[in-house]
Amino acid sequence: MKYKKKSASALAFIVLLTILLTACAAVLGPTNDSGDTWQAVQHGAETTEDEYLLQALSVKDVYSNGQVFDAIPEGFTFSFQDKVTTLIIPDARKGETTVDICAGSTAWQNSNIIFLNSLPEGNFYLYGYNNAEYPGYGLMLDVGKNQTIYSFPYRYMTNTALAPDIGSSKDGEEIYVSLHTGIGTGVSISELYVFQMNHIATPYYLDINNLVNSLNEKLSMSYNPETKTVTVFWVGNQIAESELSVIGVNPDTEIVPESFYCGNHIDYMFEGNTIKLIFESSVCTISQPGAQGSLKNISNFESEINFNYNDEGNIVGFNLGEIVAK
Repeated sequence: MKYKKKSASALAFIVLLTILLTACAAVLGPTNDSGDTWQAVQHGAETTEDEYLLQALSVKDVYSNGQVFDAIPEGFTFSFQDKVTTLIIPDARKGETTVDICAGSTAWQNSNIIFLNSLPEGNFYLYGYNNAEYPGYGLMLDVGKNQTIYSFPYRYMTNTALAPDIGSSKDGEEIYVSLHTGIGTGVSISELYVFQMNHIATPYYLDINNLVNSLNEKLSMSYNPETKTVTVFWVGNQIAESELSVIGVNPDTEIVPESFYCGNHIDYMFEGNTIKLIFESSVCTISQPGAQGSLKNISNFESEINFNYNDEGNIVGFNLGEIVAK
């Protein structure tokens, strides 16, 4: 997993600076009409005198390089297609097999192809390229009644070696692949690809940075110190209320949250033609930067992902449906 989070002290400084700048904006008034002001104003969330708003963090606030994952290594991107031409990819339709991702890394040593997952009823088979220099990079699709290989230099796993989840639309023209590529302490992030099967496999990547930023832009949260509860708003409408749960500090420690971030836990669930986004929210505090806050009464949030198509029928973007607290 190749990304680096900013340190707790750096995050604390960012949150404090943001709050100070927001306070100045409240006194001086907005400098333009772009909407980049206090989040409650932007989203129409209303708070009482006993509550205050938490500041939303962006990907750039949380990650030192300004993005969730590093870019695919250029050296691998340039060489991968040449490497694929030398590979012998098994044809599962004929009963041919290779080592399974679930077998573990010790079983991969003698194989440069790893079986990841499949939808046999749709003649869709997913493989990963096994290379010690670029571990976890190189995704290969075998699609159709007769073997047809498509290869992409995408990362497909992290060191935990979790098999990707796959699904398809009811007509079989779109294949959904959720790759579990960001696993670590307090983090579980999956990346979504949609392969449109129109004579060739055309990939669409749901950009994880845009997704996370969209969540943090459209969600608002307020905190009531008296009741110690967090209220969650989606584009100005209250959708949930929860007590605050915190780990990493003494249970008797008074916690005053200042910000929140949706992006440490991102996953997808496939139900026919529907793709559901499943995510969690973290709550941050300056006074206790080592504390990890979450919403005690909410296990996660869900939203449907709706794609935008151009005149040729290709996916060109996405929208999020209504957020539901679970």
